[in-house]
Amino acid sequence: MDTEWKKLNQLRKIDDSISNLLYSREYAEANGLVEPATKITKRKKKKRFYFPNKTVYIFQGIEIKEGEQGEILWRNCGYKGTGRITKYDTQFGEMTSDDMGEFGGVLYTPFGNIDGNFCDVFDFEDKVYAVHSLAHLLSLDFGLYEISKDGNINEVYSLTHYFKGKDYWEDLAYCSKYIRDDHNAYILIAGFVKQLKEESGESRLIHICNGRVETIMVIPEWVSEVTNMIVTDDYVYLGHDKMLSIIDRKTKAIEYRTFLSGKAVKNLLKNRYRK
Repeated sequence: MDTEWKKLNQLRKIDDSISNLLYSREYAEANGLVEPATKITKRKKKKRFYFPNKTVYIFQGIEIKEGEQGEILWRNCGYKGTGRITKYDTQFGEMTSDDMGEFGGVLYTPFGNIDGNFCDVFDFEDKVYAVHSLAHLLSLDFGLYEISKDGNINEVYSLTHYFKGKDYWEDLAYCSKYIRDDHNAYILIAGFVKQLKEESGESRLIHICNGRVETIMVIPEWVSEVTNMIVTDDYVYLGHDKMLSIIDRKTKAIEYRTFLSGKAVKNLLKNRYRK
Protein backbone atom coordinates (compact mmCIF):
# COMPACT_ATOMS: atom_id res chain seq x y z
CA MET A 1 0.00 0.00 0.00
CA ASP A 2 1.27 3.46 -0.98
CA THR A 3 1.21 5.57 2.23
CA GLU A 4 2.87 8.72 0.87
CA TRP A 5 0.99 11.96 1.63
CA LYS A 6 -0.33 13.62 -1.56
CA LYS A 7 -2.13 16.82 -2.58
CA LEU A 8 -5.87 17.00 -3.34
CA ASN A 9 -5.22 17.73 -7.01
CA GLN A 10 -4.04 14.14 -7.37
CA LEU A 11 -7.60 12.97 -6.75
CA ARG A 12 -10.10 13.16 -9.57
CA LYS A 13 -13.68 14.37 -9.20
CA ILE A 14 -16.58 11.93 -9.48
CA ASP A 15 -20.34 12.48 -9.56
CA ASP A 16 -21.51 9.96 -6.97
CA SER A 17 -20.48 8.57 -3.60
CA ILE A 18 -18.70 5.21 -3.94
CA SER A 19 -17.87 4.63 -0.27
CA ASN A 20 -18.87 1.18 0.99
CA LEU A 21 -19.80 -0.09 -2.49
CA LEU A 22 -18.98 -3.54 -3.88
CA TYR A 23 -16.93 -4.71 -6.83
CA SER A 24 -18.09 -7.52 -9.08
CA ARG A 25 -16.02 -10.58 -8.25
CA GLU A 26 -15.05 -10.88 -11.90
CA TYR A 27 -13.57 -7.35 -11.89
CA ALA A 28 -11.87 -7.86 -8.50
CA GLU A 29 -10.21 -11.09 -9.63
CA ALA A 30 -9.15 -9.68 -13.02
CA ASN A 31 -7.48 -6.68 -11.34
CA GLY A 32 -5.75 -8.62 -8.57
CA LEU A 33 -7.91 -7.24 -5.73
CA VAL A 34 -8.84 -10.74 -4.50
CA GLU A 35 -7.63 -14.27 -5.08
CA PRO A 36 -9.68 -16.30 -7.59
CA ALA A 37 -12.45 -18.22 -5.82
CA THR A 38 -12.28 -22.01 -5.91
CA LYS A 39 -15.25 -23.86 -7.38
CA ILE A 40 -16.31 -26.73 -5.14
CA THR A 41 -17.90 -29.85 -6.59
CA LYS A 42 -20.59 -31.55 -4.53
CA ARG A 43 -22.47 -34.77 -5.29
CA LYS A 44 -26.02 -35.54 -4.28
CA LYS A 45 -28.28 -36.90 -6.98
CA LYS A 46 -26.58 -34.74 -9.57
CA LYS A 47 -23.26 -33.03 -9.87
CA ARG A 48 -23.61 -29.48 -8.57
CA PHE A 49 -21.24 -26.59 -8.40
CA TYR A 50 -20.87 -23.91 -5.76
CA PHE A 51 -20.28 -20.45 -7.17
CA PRO A 52 -19.09 -17.62 -4.91
CA ASN A 53 -21.02 -14.37 -4.42
CA LYS A 54 -21.05 -12.22 -7.52
CA THR A 55 -19.83 -9.18 -5.59
CA VAL A 56 -17.07 -8.56 -3.04
CA TYR A 57 -16.32 -5.74 -0.59
CA ILE A 58 -12.76 -4.42 -0.39
CA PHE A 59 -11.85 -1.60 2.00
CA GLN A 60 -9.65 1.02 0.28
CA GLY A 61 -9.51 3.87 2.76
CA ILE A 62 -8.36 7.47 2.43
CA GLU A 63 -6.87 9.28 5.44
CA ILE A 64 -6.50 13.07 5.51
CA LYS A 65 -4.45 15.63 7.45
CA GLU A 66 -3.54 19.32 7.38
CA GLY A 67 -0.13 20.21 5.96
CA GLU A 68 2.27 22.81 7.31
CA GLN A 69 0.65 25.54 5.20
CA GLY A 70 -2.90 24.50 6.13
CA GLU A 71 -3.43 22.56 2.90
CA ILE A 72 -5.34 19.26 2.96
CA LEU A 73 -3.24 16.15 2.24
CA TRP A 74 -4.34 12.54 1.75
CA ARG A 75 -2.95 9.02 1.65
CA ASN A 76 -4.22 5.46 1.47
CA CYS A 77 -4.91 3.72 4.77
CA GLY A 78 -6.06 0.40 6.12
CA TYR A 79 -9.09 -0.42 8.23
CA LYS A 80 -9.07 1.43 11.57
CA GLY A 81 -11.31 -0.79 13.67
CA THR A 82 -10.68 -1.41 17.37
CA GLY A 83 -10.87 -4.52 19.49
CA ARG A 84 -13.27 -5.34 22.29
CA ILE A 85 -11.06 -3.93 25.08
CA THR A 86 -9.66 -0.43 24.53
CA LYS A 87 -7.72 1.65 27.08
CA TYR A 88 -7.65 5.44 27.04
CA ASP A 89 -5.22 7.68 28.95
CA THR A 90 -7.04 10.84 30.04
CA GLN A 91 -6.37 13.86 32.24
CA PHE A 92 -8.34 12.08 34.99
CA GLY A 93 -6.53 8.75 34.68
CA GLU A 94 -6.99 5.59 32.63
CA MET A 95 -10.44 4.66 31.33
CA THR A 96 -11.21 1.28 29.79
CA SER A 97 -13.99 0.36 27.35
CA ASP A 98 -15.29 -3.20 27.20
CA ASP A 99 -17.43 -3.17 24.06
CA MET A 100 -19.45 -6.34 23.42
CA GLY A 101 -21.46 -4.95 20.51
CA GLU A 102 -25.17 -5.76 20.59
CA PHE A 103 -24.62 -7.60 23.89
CA GLY A 104 -23.79 -4.36 25.69
CA GLY A 105 -20.67 -2.84 27.13
CA VAL A 106 -19.24 -0.66 29.87
CA LEU A 107 -16.74 2.16 30.30
CA TYR A 108 -14.68 1.88 33.49
CA THR A 109 -13.68 5.31 34.83
CA PRO A 110 -12.05 6.45 38.12
CA PHE A 111 -15.44 7.92 39.07
CA GLY A 112 -17.64 4.91 38.33
CA ASN A 113 -18.83 2.85 35.41
CA ILE A 114 -20.98 3.94 32.45
CA ASP A 115 -23.04 1.38 30.55
CA GLY A 116 -22.74 1.54 26.76
CA ASN A 117 -20.64 0.74 23.71
CA PHE A 118 -17.78 3.22 23.98
CA CYS A 119 -15.61 3.65 20.90
CA ASP A 120 -13.77 6.89 21.72
CA VAL A 121 -12.71 8.79 24.84
CA PHE A 122 -10.81 12.09 24.62
CA ASP A 123 -9.67 15.13 26.60
CA PHE A 124 -11.05 18.51 25.61
CA GLU A 125 -10.79 21.74 27.58
CA ASP A 126 -11.07 20.78 31.27
CA LYS A 127 -13.29 17.72 30.69
CA VAL A 128 -13.21 14.23 29.27
CA TYR A 129 -15.75 13.21 26.62
CA ALA A 130 -16.81 9.61 26.06
CA VAL A 131 -18.53 8.49 22.86
CA HIS A 132 -21.09 5.68 22.93
CA SER A 133 -22.06 4.26 19.54
CA LEU A 134 -23.60 1.06 18.24
CA ALA A 135 -24.51 -0.13 14.75
CA HIS A 136 -26.29 -3.49 14.73
CA LEU A 137 -28.29 -4.59 11.69
CA LEU A 138 -30.55 -1.58 10.98
CA SER A 139 -30.37 -0.20 14.51
CA LEU A 140 -27.96 2.68 15.20
CA ASP A 141 -27.34 4.58 18.42
CA PHE A 142 -25.15 7.41 19.68
CA GLY A 143 -24.58 9.20 22.96
CA LEU A 144 -21.98 11.67 24.24
CA TYR A 145 -20.98 11.79 27.91
CA GLU A 146 -19.14 14.59 29.67
CA ILE A 147 -16.92 13.75 32.66
CA SER A 148 -15.79 16.56 34.98
CA LYS A 149 -12.81 16.65 37.33
CA ASP A 150 -15.17 16.55 40.33
CA GLY A 151 -16.46 13.17 39.14
CA ASN A 152 -19.77 14.30 37.65
CA ILE A 153 -20.85 12.28 34.62
CA ASN A 154 -23.54 13.72 32.35
CA GLU A 155 -25.00 12.62 29.04
CA VAL A 156 -24.84 15.81 26.97
CA TYR A 157 -26.08 14.51 23.61
CA SER A 158 -28.54 11.71 22.89
CA LEU A 159 -30.97 10.59 20.20
CA THR A 160 -34.74 10.31 20.13
CA HIS A 161 -35.83 6.68 19.83
CA TYR A 162 -39.49 5.82 19.36
CA PHE A 163 -40.49 2.42 18.13
CA LYS A 164 -43.59 0.72 16.71
CA GLY A 165 -46.69 2.90 16.79
CA LYS A 166 -44.75 6.17 16.93
CA ASP A 167 -44.14 8.61 14.10
CA TYR A 168 -40.51 9.68 14.58
CA TRP A 169 -37.15 8.24 15.52
CA GLU A 170 -33.43 8.81 14.94
CA ASP A 171 -30.90 6.11 14.10
CA LEU A 172 -27.42 7.64 13.84
CA ALA A 173 -23.96 6.39 14.80
CA TYR A 174 -20.51 7.88 15.40
CA CYS A 175 -18.28 8.51 12.39
CA SER A 176 -15.33 10.66 13.46
CA LYS A 177 -14.07 13.55 15.59
CA TYR A 178 -11.78 16.49 14.94
CA ILE A 179 -10.19 18.74 17.56
CA ARG A 180 -9.40 21.95 15.72
CA ASP A 181 -7.87 23.92 18.61
CA ASP A 182 -8.18 24.35 22.38
CA HIS A 183 -11.77 25.61 22.14
CA ASN A 184 -13.32 23.89 19.12
CA ALA A 185 -14.00 20.18 18.78
CA TYR A 186 -16.29 18.49 16.28
CA ILE A 187 -18.05 15.12 16.09
CA LEU A 188 -19.74 13.67 13.02
CA ILE A 189 -22.62 11.20 13.31
CA ALA A 190 -24.59 9.66 10.46
CA GLY A 191 -27.46 7.31 9.75
CA PHE A 192 -31.13 7.84 9.01
CA VAL A 193 -34.19 9.54 10.44
CA LYS A 194 -37.74 8.23 10.10
CA GLN A 195 -40.84 10.39 10.27
CA LEU A 196 -44.23 8.83 9.64
CA LYS A 197 -43.51 6.45 6.75
CA GLU A 198 -40.68 8.51 5.29
CA GLU A 199 -37.05 7.51 5.83
CA SER A 200 -34.11 9.72 4.87
CA GLY A 201 -30.35 9.63 5.29
CA GLU A 202 -28.91 12.25 7.60
CA SER A 203 -25.51 13.30 8.96
CA ARG A 204 -24.89 15.83 11.73
CA LEU A 205 -21.88 17.91 12.68
CA ILE A 206 -21.76 18.46 16.45
CA HIS A 207 -19.71 21.30 17.92
CA ILE A 208 -18.19 21.34 21.42
CA CYS A 209 -17.03 24.71 22.73
CA ASN A 210 -16.77 26.14 26.27
CA GLY A 211 -18.84 23.30 27.68
CA ARG A 212 -21.64 23.71 25.13
CA VAL A 213 -22.59 20.80 22.86
CA GLU A 214 -24.84 21.50 19.89
CA THR A 215 -25.60 20.43 16.33
CA ILE A 216 -24.33 23.12 13.94
CA MET A 217 -24.95 21.46 10.57
CA VAL A 218 -27.32 18.81 9.22
CA ILE A 219 -26.39 17.14 5.93
CA PRO A 220 -29.30 15.40 4.12
CA GLU A 221 -27.21 12.34 3.31
CA TRP A 222 -25.88 9.32 5.18
CA VAL A 223 -22.08 9.58 4.82
CA SER A 224 -20.56 6.13 5.22
CA GLU A 225 -17.25 4.47 6.12
CA VAL A 226 -15.59 7.67 7.35
CA THR A 227 -11.94 7.22 8.35
CA ASN A 228 -11.28 10.73 9.68
CA MET A 229 -12.35 14.38 9.39
CA ILE A 230 -11.01 17.94 9.15
CA VAL A 231 -13.23 20.99 9.78
CA THR A 232 -12.35 24.50 8.56
CA ASP A 233 -14.38 27.71 8.55
CA ASP A 234 -15.78 26.95 5.10
CA TYR A 235 -15.56 23.19 4.55
CA VAL A 236 -15.76 19.76 6.14
CA TYR A 237 -13.28 17.28 4.64
CA LEU A 238 -13.99 13.57 5.10
CA GLY A 239 -11.74 10.64 4.34
CA HIS A 240 -13.80 7.56 3.39
CA ASP A 241 -13.49 4.11 2.00
CA LYS A 242 -12.42 4.61 -1.65
CA MET A 243 -12.90 8.38 -1.73
CA LEU A 244 -12.71 11.82 -0.13
CA SER A 245 -15.62 14.23 0.18
CA ILE A 246 -15.61 18.00 0.57
CA ILE A 247 -18.75 19.52 2.11
CA ASP A 248 -19.49 23.24 1.82
CA ARG A 249 -20.62 24.36 5.28
CA LYS A 250 -22.88 27.09 3.85
CA THR A 251 -24.58 25.37 0.93
CA LYS A 252 -24.07 21.73 2.09
CA ALA A 253 -23.03 20.87 -1.48
CA ILE A 254 -20.77 17.80 -1.57
CA GLU A 255 -17.85 17.22 -3.92
CA TYR A 256 -16.50 13.67 -4.24
CA ARG A 257 -12.95 12.73 -5.24
CA THR A 258 -11.18 9.40 -5.63
CA PHE A 259 -7.86 7.82 -6.58
CA LEU A 260 -9.61 4.93 -8.36
CA SER A 261 -9.74 4.59 -12.14
CA GLY A 262 -12.83 5.34 -14.19
CA LYS A 263 -13.32 1.61 -14.83
CA ALA A 264 -13.20 0.85 -11.10
CA VAL A 265 -15.75 3.56 -10.31
CA LYS A 266 -18.05 2.37 -13.10
CA ASN A 267 -17.88 -1.20 -11.75
CA LEU A 268 -18.68 -0.07 -8.19
CA LEU A 269 -21.69 2.00 -9.27
CA LYS A 270 -22.95 -0.82 -11.51
CA ASN A 271 -23.02 -3.16 -8.51
CA ARG A 272 -24.60 -0.65 -6.09
CA TYR A 273 -27.76 -2.74 -5.59
CA ARG A 274 -26.38 -6.23 -6.29
CA LYS A 275 -25.48 -8.86 -3.72
